[in-house]
Amino acid sequence: YPHPPSPKMRAFLSGKAPAPTSGNPKEGIRVPLLADPAVSGVMKNFASGDEEFNQAEHRYGLLTMTLGVMLLIPDGTMTKMVHCSPLTAAAWRLGLTSLALALIQSARYGPLGLLKKIVQLGPWGLLVSAIKGLSNLCFSVAVRETTVANVVLCTATSPIFAAILGRVALGTTIRLRTWIAMPIVFLGVAVSISSGLKRALDLGEIMALLVAVMGALRRTIMREHAHIDMQPASTLGHGLFAVCLLLSGSVEPIGPGDFWPLFSLGFLLLPLSITLLTVGTQRLPATESCLLTSLETVFSPIMAAYCLGDEVPLHTWIGLGVVVVTLTLHSMPSAPTTATASTASASASASA
Repeated sequence: YPHPPSPKMRAFLSGKAPAPTSGNPKEGIRVPLLADPAVSGVMKNFASGDEEFNQAEHRYGLLTMTLGVMLLIPDGTMTKMVHCSPLTAAAWRLGLTSLALALIQSARYGPLGLLKKIVQLGPWGLLVSAIKGLSNLCFSVAVRETTVANVVLCTATSPIFAAILGRVALGTTIRLRTWIAMPIVFLGVAVSISSGLKRALDLGEIMALLVAVMGALRRTIMREHAHIDMQPASTLGHGLFAVCLLLSGSVEPIGPGDFWPLFSLGFLLLPLSITLLTVGTQRLPATESCLLTSLETVFSPIMAAYCLGDEVPLHTWIGLGVVVVTLTLHSMPSAPTTATASTASASASASA
């Protein structure tokens, strides 16, 4: 809006106070401000502009989330290519990612500004930091302990957890198209990597399921507290867990063959992906952001199979097509209803 709302109006919009009132000299009483026909027409125009702003924010969120997921696709393959221990690989990933994020955010906020942002995270930001660092640690262990196909199938359950958490904890209303898309996407993922499920759950699959739960929880928190800049939370979380692994004595020296994949992944791909995903997550519902990450779920096994020399079967391409088509249809804007059109017409008449 052209001017910030007054404290009374902010209290009203947040549901903490009744609507501001204006005097009615003819009847000698005070009536709600929104009941004034002239004011209501202006408010309808503001609401129409706010809807357009929300649509633009939604499109921006879709773009950043998609780009972030594309940069995340090589993660499983490059992690699988290193030969050091899982905890050593995790420490290098976390440490390099934290360093790169610190450089990016120092350029944006300034060094002192970044420290101020970290201090201002509050309890929810600290919780997101812990979840982010722990989920990256679990993912590193999961990829090393089982196949990429098993890991991505387990992480594909994240939209289910996000829907449950959003509904139970926040009372979020989930759109019908999202409920329809979730099982279709999960079915497409299952069809795509069905050859990866040939044994019972082990440590790798358990770690991957924890990644799915923590990812849904983190996105739900970030969506609910979108006013908090959560980008420094990723820097803090990765750095803290890297230091903890280093102090625990679990980190071993690595060779040149392991350094370059870890450097490319931790210092380049992951920081850019995390930055884009953080921006997109705060502009999309948690369930929708989880669905977009399913693109990585399908493309990552394909890349792993290509780089490691495995043959990509037909059912993988079928699953890929199901997921891509479902996500494309799910992300398309809804057609305006008759009620919306009549409201816009009434708003234009009131403005005139």
